[in-house]
Amino acid sequence: MGGAVSAGEDNDDLIDNLKEAQYIRTERVEQAFRAIDRGEYYLEGYRDNAYKDLAWKHGNIHLSAPCIYSEVMEALKLQPGLSFLNLGSGTGYLSTMVGLILGKCLYLFIVISIVLALFFNKKKVVLTISCSPLKNI
Repeated sequence: MGGAVSAGEDNDDLIDNLKEAQYIRTERVEQAFRAIDRGEYYLEGYRDNAYKDLAWKHGNIHLSAPCIYSEVMEALKLQPGLSFLNLGSGTGYLSTMVGLILGKCLYLFIVISIVLALFFNKKKVVLTISCSPLKNI
């Protein structure tokens, strides 16, 4: 899935295109997408596709198309203080954006599969978001 919007040159272009196509409709979802650069979730050498509205898979690493993530985030009507459980959280891209909206004192623990754990130097990835950098959401 994906390919619903034009490719961007960078993260801001991608978000602009998602807004123009009405995939991103609320300010809080837009702010979360702008705060987290999708390219940072790609392996070196594969980032040329980071700002296209396409899914990406490399071994056990998977990112869905940005239009899919934006539809999910808009449909959930996320508000600070709500809870979110993402089973099969992949790279953590969606969980991180959701965490920015849910707000202060949120702790996301992302336990990666053995294959991904080996890829990330055999360490369990623990991502802690203590305060949302997003303003006025």
